[in-house]
Amino acid sequence: NFSVRYSIKFVTIRGRLRKEEVVDLREQEQVGEFSGRRTGRPIEERLARLEDIEAIKSLKARYAYYCDHGYDADGMASLFVEDSRWTSNSFGTYEGRVAIHKFQSKISSSILWALHFMICPVVDVSDDGETATGTFYLIEFATVTRPVG
Repeated sequence: NFSVRYSIKFVTIRGRLRKEEVVDLREQEQVGEFSGRRTGRPIEERLARLEDIEAIKSLKARYAYYCDHGYDADGMASLFVEDSRWTSNSFGTYEGRVAIHKFQSKISSSILWALHFMICPVVDVSDDGETATGTFYLIEFATVTRPVG
């Protein structure tokens, strides 16, 4: 059985952390998300879910790696299935691995340097483990050329 016995609540004051209080949770039956997914699920299912989440986070990290290393078109294309769609509000939409590869092979002439930080992942794996959705925040530093005209 998993249980959380204490929770420490923190607040920030003028940009610094200050411990506010220690709350004893032994008397409470539910402890937020800690009580949800673990109840009644076999360890194998729970482990598979965690492995799926880590694999998705790793896929996103490899995407950032290929972006940050010259927009390696072969590496980027290897991350996508044949019927993928790549969409950007700045660069348009590309359908299929071949189109994604073609776009990625040209983008390095517009983005001379980039550093991608994919942070705060929220990944939800479906109950059957066949699909997942996720969101990440992107912080990107880049040197981008500007068209003349």
